[in-house]
Amino acid sequence: DDIERWIGPKISRILSATAFPESIDDIELDLDARLSKGEGDSEVVVRGTIASSKIVFDRKDTFHTGRLEVALFAVDRRNRLVGERWLTLDLSLDENEHQAVLRDGIPLDARFAVRSDAMRVKVVIYDFAADAVGSVTLPVRR
Repeated sequence: DDIERWIGPKISRILSATAFPESIDDIELDLDARLSKGEGDSEVVVRGTIASSKIVFDRKDTFHTGRLEVALFAVDRRNRLVGERWLTLDLSLDENEHQAVLRDGIPLDARFAVRSDAMRVKVVIYDFAADAVGSVTLPVRR
């Protein structure tokens, strides 16, 4: 059915990009990762921008809409997974917001708990409409 046709390619593209050792720049990413100590567990905070040049926006009434899938994976110094987060960015932009995103990129501000000392984060962005992927591995700064 429709859901299986949508989920299968999305998961496949994200997991393939995760396993690929080099960055993929179909969608360009300018991101930074930091370790943050909260009240409980440690968190990794990933901030920066996603370039919009390859993102497909649909026009609905007076809005530009799009959807990006984001997957973040943190590993320790022995390459063991210590935290992850999956999220969907649903974009619905008026004309002024759309022009700002075209000029400046799409802001990303994501945080997620990690079980132990995270050394690196792999970030994968997928735009199903464009079938475009961006990925980068970031050192986690203290």
